Amino acid sequence: MLSGDSHVAQVMLEVLMFRKASVDQRLTAARRILSGEPNDECIYRAAIDGLMPRWGGTPQQLEAWVREAMRPLPEAESIMRYARLYNDAAVYYYGQSLFDKTQVRWSLMRQGLERLVAVYPGNYWRNRSAVLACMVKDREVAAAALKTIDKPELDAWGSDGDAERNYEICSRWATQS
Repeated sequence: MLSGDSHVAQVMLEVLMFRKASVDQRLTAARRILSGEPNDECIYRAAIDGLMPRWGGTPQQLEAWVREAMRPLPEAESIMRYARLYNDAAVYYYGQSLFDKTQVRWSLMRQGLERLVAVYPGNYWRNRSAVLACMVKDREVAAAALKTIDKPELDAWGSDGDAERNYEICSRWATQS
């Protein structure tokens, strides 16, 4: 349909969302687009926003979409996609309530984050690993991730003006005995 032009496809999905197309209609459009580019992660990620409750999506639909997005990939890549897509859901909608209000599985998320840090060793994924570990109250993973952070990347810690505070709270909690 729009093979090769992710930006146009993303805009189309946004237009459908703002025109109040149903979740099923939006996912059908995303699948049509993906039929020409089945590994285009930009399309999977663009569809995530439309699966948030404010646009009529449910945690079950989000989980089903994330699982569908994993299918065309080898396992090591699929768990990274799992982590990226649920990370997007946290960043753009759920925030601190990701693990309470979705069906995300920490064991898969943790594996995906570990792989992302190994493949993309920059500071962002190390920071996000600590953030998400603190959210799910995994002190061991949070403490280990915090030790690898050269400098807090504040955009990984929140966009609500509380990024520094979030980092400090997580750091204190993670290092408590």
